[in-house]
Amino acid sequence: MYPYNFESDEDNERFESEREGAKRPAPSTSPSPSTSPININPSFPPSRPRPTPRPRPSVPPNNQMPTFPPSNPTPTPPPVNQMPVFPPSEPIPTPPPVNQMPVFPPSEPMPTPPPVNQMPVFPPSNEKPCNEMPCVPPKNFMPAKPDEKLLDMLLEAIKDEMEDAEYCSNLCNLLTQKGDQEIVRHIRMDELKHAKLLQEIYFNLTGKKACPKINPERTSDNVALELEKSMFKVLSGIAFYRKIYFSFLNIEIRDMIYEILTDEQCHATKFSYLYAKYR
Repeated sequence: MYPYNFESDEDNERFESEREGAKRPAPSTSPSPSTSPININPSFPPSRPRPTPRPRPSVPPNNQMPTFPPSNPTPTPPPVNQMPVFPPSEPIPTPPPVNQMPVFPPSEPMPTPPPVNQMPVFPPSNEKPCNEMPCVPPKNFMPAKPDEKLLDMLLEAIKDEMEDAEYCSNLCNLLTQKGDQEIVRHIRMDELKHAKLLQEIYFNLTGKKACPKINPERTSDNVALELEKSMFKVLSGIAFYRKIYFSFLNIEIRDMIYEILTDEQCHATKFSYLYAKYR
């Protein structure tokens, strides 16, 4: 390295060689006298001006991070496990307590429902009981077109109802308890009512009066056997009346057949009770 800070090493070498050449005296061609004077202050040729050295960037020491200019301040992060803070908003309504029904504005009072297993109360009327009412068809009674097969079924049903009424009269004499006799007597009254209803239907269809011949069945002394026979006979009669019910399209006739059908179902229940009692 040279002590002079030029732009390049060539400039340093050139400057050094010029300096050394200026210090040496030029060789003389003429013989110098033995007593030539000594030049104490020799003159040097003018040299180029020294260039201004460029500033070198400062190098930071080892293991030291460079220093950067200040920037915008970094926001302080929130602490760990801490929810951010939001601006206040509208207040949240207080929820109702658990297991509590919401409160609604008052409305019109609801009618008090009737108690469970209680039939509604209707105003009294002057009508007679069902068993005592005369079975008269309505004025707008429009019979369906008569069918021979259907007419035969009606005649058979009328005959069965009249025979059953006579059979119930004989069955009452076999029963010993008065309550049981009253049950069979009510069944006999229903059988006579059924025969009258069927006769009215037959008359409105044909214009003739139905008077079939009956052969009442004899009863034995075995009460349980007679009650069992009556119970199964009523069950078969329910299926028979179901066929008659679906054979008609007239609403008035269907209502009359439906009344007979429901009565026969009640008779089957009563005979089942008596059979379980006497067997």
